[in-house]
Amino acid sequence: MTRMHSGFMALLLASGLGLGSTAYAQDDTQNTGAQAAGRTDRQNDRQDLRHDRQDLRGDRQDRRQDRRDLRQDRHDRLQDRQEVRHDRQDIRQDGREIHGDRRDVRRDSRDIRKDKRDIR
Repeated sequence: MTRMHSGFMALLLASGLGLGSTAYAQDDTQNTGAQAAGRTDRQNDRQDLRHDRQDLRGDRQDRRQDRRDLRQDRHDRLQDRQEVRHDRQDIRQDGREIHGDRRDVRRDSRDIRKDKRDIR
């Protein structure tokens, strides 16, 4: 436990709101265990800070990746819109060509009928 937690427990006991002697004894045991492991409160705080920095670094990397993904999605949507625009232009062009071909066929049919009349 950190100093703050053990101090809080002592404050609770001193104020009469205590959680009982067993809770305080358990708190002492945990402190002794951390000290027996060779870590002081300062070392625990440093390790907590190190973990917090690692978490922040991971969060920054996640945000960067999210921005990259959004940028790629925008690019893909733009490309899709351009493809749709080009497809519509191609369809319009095909329609113009079909219209022109029909006109040519009508003109040719007229010319053929005219030539047949002229031959008779």
